[in-house]
Amino acid sequence: MPASGSFATAVLKPFAWLYSAAAVPFVYTLSFGSADRLLRVSERLNEGGSFLHHVLRSIYYERLKMYREARESSHRALEINDRNHVPYLNLASSLCFLGRYEEAMEYCNRALAMGRPDEKWKAMALSTRVDVYIALGKMVAAKEDVETIFQLMKKDPIALAARAKVSDAQGDYQRALEDLNNAIENCEPMDLPGLLEQRGAVYARLSGPDAAVTDRLKASEIRNSWLNETRLFSAPSFQSSLVRNSTAIMFFALVTFAFLNRESTLGLMLLPLFVIALFRRCAVGLVTGAIVGVICLASLGMFVPIRFWENTQAQPVSFKTQTIAGKPFNLDGWKGKSVLIYYAPSGEVETDDTKSLKTLFNKYPRSRLEVVGIVDGGTTKTVAKTPWPIVAGNGLDSKSKSQLDNLEKVNTYLLSPLDHHIVARSSHPDGINVPLDWIMKSQVDLRKYSQSEVRILSWILDILVLVPVLIFMVLDRTLQKFMTGLD
Repeated sequence: MPASGSFATAVLKPFAWLYSAAAVPFVYTLSFGSADRLLRVSERLNEGGSFLHHVLRSIYYERLKMYREARESSHRALEINDRNHVPYLNLASSLCFLGRYEEAMEYCNRALAMGRPDEKWKAMALSTRVDVYIALGKMVAAKEDVETIFQLMKKDPIALAARAKVSDAQGDYQRALEDLNNAIENCEPMDLPGLLEQRGAVYARLSGPDAAVTDRLKASEIRNSWLNETRLFSAPSFQSSLVRNSTAIMFFALVTFAFLNRESTLGLMLLPLFVIALFRRCAVGLVTGAIVGVICLASLGMFVPIRFWENTQAQPVSFKTQTIAGKPFNLDGWKGKSVLIYYAPSGEVETDDTKSLKTLFNKYPRSRLEVVGIVDGGTTKTVAKTPWPIVAGNGLDSKSKSQLDNLEKVNTYLLSPLDHHIVARSSHPDGINVPLDWIMKSQVDLRKYSQSEVRILSWILDILVLVPVLIFMVLDRTLQKFMTGLD
């Protein structure tokens, strides 16, 4: 590793934080094997480790019953930041399991004194303090804390488990089992092994050691499964985490947005990369590359030449027909205006394309822009109500049909106000926004581009995103494989 304070260290530390941040959803979805992989990379990139790194270590060490390691990680987190309540709570829990009750009490009280408004975290700290009070024989104080937990969480599994501890300590095993059964039925996946072991201990006191075997074995099996690297998308842990975890929600919102972007191939290109990232364990590189790619898109997109004029020798589009309402229609009557022609699918339901067209129609005056829809078939076809005319496709002459070839797929054409030749085309109306804006604002002298059509190379913008994604996926895989020895 580079010496502390060197340029390489300054470059690698942000990557170390990124790997720690990427481990968050894995920790909360109980994929501790994947979390460990990411945190090991983080540790090699930043030898001292970040606050987040040590907090995550302490969380899953405690869940795996590695209490000494959890205690050490919590101490290291507090050395970095002693104003956060999480390390205090994790440390108190670990010390309690190690039998160091006085120290556990101190850190419980510190966690509670942080004044965090989250009721669940406060209930968890009180639950740990209940363990300490019971171990110290202070049953009155333990009951008071249990009452406070019920006021905060009502009949939440945390409250039921805390009350079960008091009932168990007082020899009321049947009530303890009742509370534990209800808690197990409704608990978070992360809390299940601990509750099973707690119930097993009650069974052992009630009916003998053999009665506890089933619960203890099941708890051990669950903890062993957490060390796998495939639990992130498993149910129910992933489903419950998705509801709780804003990071997961944000990630899937971004993926959904990419796939809904119909004017770009980016969504389709990201799909195989997303699958590769899962199987090759380079999701960190995928997300990092996407972030860098979006920055490139924002900073370079306006300067990259993605539009050019191509001489198509296009002839003016002209047709005379009738609207589906039976009124005469002559495109020549709109000379001097830009005309937007689109395919109007049959049916009375308004589509997203129709909504986009209405936005354009209302944005520009009728002296500058007109819109006409062409519906496939005869005049008996029904379409959504529009403020512009709709004509029947079978009423067009053969020349017009050839000029608007494959209208159903191309969907939208923009005609020049000079002679009504096609200046732009798109698979849906939003793709006409840029050339239409040029024409409406007189940014282009169309006389220089007679019989020419503007082409938009949207794939260049995709490359601005996809190239960084690929670079960082390769870098991510290299870091994981060669720097840490992980395969």
